[in-house]
Amino acid sequence: MKARTALALLVVCAALVGGMVWFRTMRKPVEKLPPGSVIFPDFPVNDIAKVTVGDPSGSLTIEKKENSWIVPSCHGYHADFNRVSALLCQVMDLKVGQKHRVREASLGKMKLLGPDDKGSTSNQQGTVLSFFSKGGACAAMVIVGTDQAGADEPTDQYSRGREPGSQFIRVPSRGSDVIGIKEPFDLDKTPESWIERMICNVPNSEIRSVTVTSPDASSYSLSRTNQQMQFDLPGLCATQQVKASDVGGLGSALSSLTINEVVAPSIAATNTALDKPWKLVLRAFDGRVYTLTVSDTNQPKVYLKLAAAYEKPAEPVTTNVSESGTSPYQAEDTAKRTNERLGPWTFVISEYKANQMRTPLKDVVEPKPLPQPPVPATTAPEATELDEKEPEQAEAPAQPAAPEPVSATNAVPTPAPTPSAPTNAAAPQAR
Repeated sequence: MKARTALALLVVCAALVGGMVWFRTMRKPVEKLPPGSVIFPDFPVNDIAKVTVGDPSGSLTIEKKENSWIVPSCHGYHADFNRVSALLCQVMDLKVGQKHRVREASLGKMKLLGPDDKGSTSNQQGTVLSFFSKGGACAAMVIVGTDQAGADEPTDQYSRGREPGSQFIRVPSRGSDVIGIKEPFDLDKTPESWIERMICNVPNSEIRSVTVTSPDASSYSLSRTNQQMQFDLPGLCATQQVKASDVGGLGSALSSLTINEVVAPSIAATNTALDKPWKLVLRAFDGRVYTLTVSDTNQPKVYLKLAAAYEKPAEPVTTNVSESGTSPYQAEDTAKRTNERLGPWTFVISEYKANQMRTPLKDVVEPKPLPQPPVPATTAPEATELDEKEPEQAEAPAQPAAPEPVSATNAVPTPAPTPSAPTNAAAPQAR
């Protein structure tokens, strides 16, 4: 072999060896996760600013703006904080339940491919959960495959030995490993299901007064002085009383107040359904004041607006905490934040809740029940043969009035005697 050829081969071999060394040095090996280990140990839960849920049929985006989660596709309305928080905590605590060795060619059958996987089709792609930090970087991505295991699910080489209630996922940053998790992900992509539905929850016991104004401007007010009393309506006559069921419904107007949907601002600006509405003003014992404006008709929908304010109670509270358990500062802050959060929006609510609020005066007043006549005394039972034989055991009958005693003045009269000659008459003279 010529020296030049040998030298060229030596250079080629050195280059190959150097390339392999460099590749092994620069390549970061995928860490194998044993069962029970945390999948995202460095997940920045407090730095996440956007969450996306998507599959070939559509996607949903939830964003964080000014420390508040919103749903952009629902006109930027507030997202359900508890639901978003639960999803973030689930990713932060996500652990390996079971690991399955699956060929890469079989990932499509389990719907564990994403849109970025080369050659993947829509029927091979699963639901992709992506979490982005404030800077826009993807902090975590999970591809969720086939649905939860059930009794009617066919047994194949992938589901055999699978834990009941688990879910197949793949983490692209971990390669092609298939992981079984015990707690399934929330994959609902319906925007309305992620909005904040309960807008207020003030129990009846915290309400001091309710003022109802109908569309014709007539109004009435119910009030009470403490939480243990029932609502009273001034001006009732002696034969009237308040109807407890309807009055209780008015006092519970803010209790578990939920919405069906959020009205688009462009539609709310031209909506005439609230031009002549019902209006309820509910005052709490701690000074919070809530004003509900409800449309008079259910067609096409029932519309609602809510405003909140704070008024210092006319009667000072004896302690630093009101009857509802909040201090004056807390009550004022709650009213302010509620008004800022909900005041600009128009909502659609259920007809059932609206009917509770739209209660005319005639429906809260009812006739007072008439006093019942006294129950007559029970009459003594008739004497039986046993009572006659055993008078000492029988109940003594009522004694009749004692007869008038017999006397000379009321006895039976006797014949009158023959009258004798008067003693003072002169005797006849003998001749």
